[in-house]
Amino acid sequence: TLTGSAGDTITLANNNVVSGFQIINSGGYGVIGDGITNVTLDRLNINSAAFDAIQLTNVAGNINVTDNFLNGNGERGVEISTSIVDRSNAIVISDNTILGNPEEGISVTTNGASRNTLVMEKNLVRVSLGPTDTRADSLVEIISRNSSQLSARVENNDIEDSFNRDQTSPDEDPYYQQLTLISADNSRVDIGFINNRLVSDRDFLAGNPRNGSFGLDLNSTDLAVLRARLDSNTSSLNYAFAENYISTFQLEDTLSTNTGTMYYFPTQNFVETIPSGTLNLP
Repeated sequence: TLTGSAGDTITLANNNVVSGFQIINSGGYGVIGDGITNVTLDRLNINSAAFDAIQLTNVAGNINVTDNFLNGNGERGVEISTSIVDRSNAIVISDNTILGNPEEGISVTTNGASRNTLVMEKNLVRVSLGPTDTRADSLVEIISRNSSQLSARVENNDIEDSFNRDQTSPDEDPYYQQLTLISADNSRVDIGFINNRLVSDRDFLAGNPRNGSFGLDLNSTDLAVLRARLDSNTSSLNYAFAENYISTFQLEDTLSTNTGTMYYFPTQNFVETIPSGTLNLP
């Protein structure tokens, strides 16, 4: 057990495997790594770090974050951003329990000329909000930018929030998305969302789901390409699809397998339907 460090508790180097530690009340980041390759973080219990429980920036190679318990940290649960270098990276985020973090529970950003695969599966991300909470950060966020490439499978995750309303609560809950994906700036994303459960008790803005929060929010923008498969998901806050600024947005013909309503921005005409099974996912 590592308790009460004045700054960051564990700083990583290349090819590190860190497993089985309990980290409590870190004065900085629980685990941090910058500019490194090939990292495995497994069976860590990180509670009440001042900043992120796990922050990995400018990383490359094989990145594995598995079977960790991350609770009540000051910022994010897991933050991963890749190097801009032209190389292949493989990211696995699985079997984690991530609770009560005020910013994203999981945040993944791919950058530059990197070619990336992502498997995000069997994670629980949950937050319980106070009666006047104004949270705007997603529970899970995936961003590809600056011409990066991403092939991803997001499967069997539970993403949940609850809003503990009382007489001090606003008439309408703050606007936000539970799981956000953005393909931007000439990037290319092929991604599957399969059998995920997105649960919320938020009230829709002005009683209109189209104007309120969304469970799954997918966006293409600035000459990017986004191709997605949605299969057997449930979302109490529904789904939003937005095509912006001369980008390409395609959805496999599997939407009928999902529970919840699909909303298109600006209109459905901007999203192309492609045959089921088109995408080759990791």
